[in-house]
Amino acid sequence: MPDIGTLSYEYEQASGLAEKLGALINQSDVGHVDRELRLQVALALDGLVSLLDPLSEEAHDDDLTMRTPVGLARRLRRKDFEGHSYVDAVRGLRGQLRSARQPLSAGDLQLLRELRGATDHEVAVTFRRMVRR
Repeated sequence: MPDIGTLSYEYEQASGLAEKLGALINQSDVGHVDRELRLQVALALDGLVSLLDPLSEEAHDDDLTMRTPVGLARRLRRKDFEGHSYVDAVRGLRGQLRSARQPLSAGDLQLLRELRGATDHEVAVTFRRMVRR
């Protein structure tokens, strides 16, 4: 059972990711997405991809991976997105975010919304675990 310090760290990381995802969605809805924010979310997705597919060649065992909420990866590993594995969908989104020339598609925004919902859920679960401590 994780201690309160570990739970607090997980809560902080999940909360920060949810905030970035929300800001990116809001900016996309108004038609202007900050390039720096796109790159920050793409970096966060690097860590998520490493946890979703730890045996891939692109998997990292670094700070980006350590900042990714493990519960989020566990939840998403069991899902698919529009007939593709979730990890493949996240890889595609990550590529789109790095390419500032192309606006995000409706599918990209849908995936971002799903990621935001799953991240918000992880924030709530972690908070409840902290309160029970």
